[in-house]
Amino acid sequence: MSTEITDKLLTASRRKLKIHAGGYSCAGEKERNEDSFLVGSPDKPSRSTKGIVGLIADGVSHAKQAARASQFSTVEFSHNYYDSPKTWSTQRIISDSLNRINSQLFNKKNTEASSKQLTNKPQWLTTLSGIVFKSATAHLFHVGDSQIARIRNGEYQVLTTAHNQSLAGGRSILTRAIGADSHLQVDYQSFDLEVGDFFILTTDGVYELLESEDFVNASKAAENKLTQASQLLVNKASENGSRDNLSCLLMKVTDIPNLQPNEIRKLLLKKAIPPALKEGDRLEGYRIIRALHESSRSHLYLAEEESSGSYFTIKVPSVNFSEDEIYLQGFIREAWVGSQINHPAIMKVYPAKSDCKFLYHVCEYIQGQTLRQWMYDHPNPDFDSVRQIITQVASALRAFKKLDIVHRDIKPENIMMDQNGLIKLIDYGTASIAALDEQINRLTEDVPMGTVNYIAPETLANLSSDYRSDLFSLGIITYELLTGERPYPKNSNQHYHKNSDFSQWQYQSSLDFRSDIPFWMDLTLRRAVEPNPLNRYEHYSEFLTDLSKPNLTTEQSFNERPFIERDPVLFWKLTSAVLAIGLVLALLN
Repeated sequence: MSTEITDKLLTASRRKLKIHAGGYSCAGEKERNEDSFLVGSPDKPSRSTKGIVGLIADGVSHAKQAARASQFSTVEFSHNYYDSPKTWSTQRIISDSLNRINSQLFNKKNTEASSKQLTNKPQWLTTLSGIVFKSATAHLFHVGDSQIARIRNGEYQVLTTAHNQSLAGGRSILTRAIGADSHLQVDYQSFDLEVGDFFILTTDGVYELLESEDFVNASKAAENKLTQASQLLVNKASENGSRDNLSCLLMKVTDIPNLQPNEIRKLLLKKAIPPALKEGDRLEGYRIIRALHESSRSHLYLAEEESSGSYFTIKVPSVNFSEDEIYLQGFIREAWVGSQINHPAIMKVYPAKSDCKFLYHVCEYIQGQTLRQWMYDHPNPDFDSVRQIITQVASALRAFKKLDIVHRDIKPENIMMDQNGLIKLIDYGTASIAALDEQINRLTEDVPMGTVNYIAPETLANLSSDYRSDLFSLGIITYELLTGERPYPKNSNQHYHKNSDFSQWQYQSSLDFRSDIPFWMDLTLRRAVEPNPLNRYEHYSEFLTDLSKPNLTTEQSFNERPFIERDPVLFWKLTSAVLAIGLVLALLN
């Protein structure tokens, strides 16, 4: 199955996102115009996956390269935004783009100062504010003293706060700007869009000289002639005495997507699920050689592509799930994920033929066994073998993290190992993709995704997940590889759904099952599978490092914790014993 249906789920709707925009900018009474504005509107497929961008920038007047800084920032942001991985969340793209731009402008200061062309003061400074319109959501970001406001149902509301400080004599100083410092602080917010929302992006040379009624009246009179309306607002600000550059960008939401669940179901069911296949059967150019695996959820077959003679794995959904839209949505999502990632430790999923009539995946053929089978064959592995396996799995999960994807079903059955000990991560049907999760065009999950005994507590509690959820599952697998057991009572975590009281998860030391495990390694396992995600490792690299050598800081931190937290089971056993002795003594007296 290709990514065709996933792309349609992103784009298909009788109603699509439509934004009318128009802007105007002039130097005003100044010699040159140091403002800049831009509307980014790519081709239709990217418009549905990335949205439409509106930007406004005001070069800081005392900086010699103010005009170039403002223009560079708007153009570069647009390029960065639309060139970023389409799996990333909008907030991540915004943050990454702004930090890159800020770093570039700030480093120009250091470069020019070292070459003695300019003083060591920042010369590339600008404000930058913008909105990303994606699906039915507005993502707003803001640095400096430009302004973004919205008119909804005739009510005018300023959405940003100027980053400046008032001084004596009515003057003010800018407290935040792109290029001013190596660290950038950005205001960010997101909110639902409504048809008719009218957004006004202006520099201080405009909004400081106008009243809210001016903008409301302009929105009523503008209709779709937004460029003319912008110019009228700029002219009025100039007439009112503005002595600065003047820029105004107006953006009106005229339609938003609203793909209904029944439309999604039609797309999901557009392809037929193939019947059970047997040796010699043919499926759209592939000859089935033998069945590799069968379960209630899917069937895997080794197949030969007749045109090339190459071998592939064909994955077919079970007909048992032909009416399960959530499952089918996940099955289709798996192909899309597999097409976005190119990593040696992650199974490849190849695009299917454009004219295919059936729902299936064409996957890389992996000769080997599951990690579960390897665990059966190696019940007491040495530490180095475990580290080599976990390092490879962590490398694959880092690739997922880089693309804002959470696997959500890390378990030994979803890890393949070939005859050379190389790992392949498989099965992305439950993956959470940040970019897709922002879309309105998807069916909402109402049950935790994952497998009992490996699923993270926060996913059970409130359906949330991020890379730390995958790290939790990886920690469980590491523990299981070393001990043959799991750190929490078997199957007990299925009862914790919608219960965020992490104290109910009582860790059982790996030393109880294997005496040769060093204490420092047990602390590493304990931290990796911490029920509260805030207490887990921040990075996979930290976990791998601590799995190889003692972390004295972790050991010291553990020893400083109250005894009840270090070993709650032993604490309550001792408490019960003391109470029992006290009761006996009381009875004897």
